[in-house]
Amino acid sequence: MRQAVVNWRFYPAVLGLQTMRGMQFTTAAGMLVEPWDLSRFAHPRQLMARLGVTPSEHSSGDKRRQGSITKNGNSYARKLLVEAG
Repeated sequence: MRQAVVNWRFYPAVLGLQTMRGMQFTTAAGMLVEPWDLSRFAHPRQLMARLGVTPSEHSSGDKRRQGSITKNGNSYARKLLVEAG
């Protein structure tokens, strides 16, 4: 797989993702295989929301409670991130 990725147009992105802590080759390549255009996310928060790793929130009045991650969005990419962590 490593030899095939060298000729892939997203190979520079694979190398870039591997600079993040915990992001190894398989995880980086798996994240880029997903059918989305990363340039459409103007802010990292938008990408995190798409992956479903943002905390849920239950607010009312002055009370603000945050819960577990929302788990909306791409489950395959979220599982890759959880395994990488």
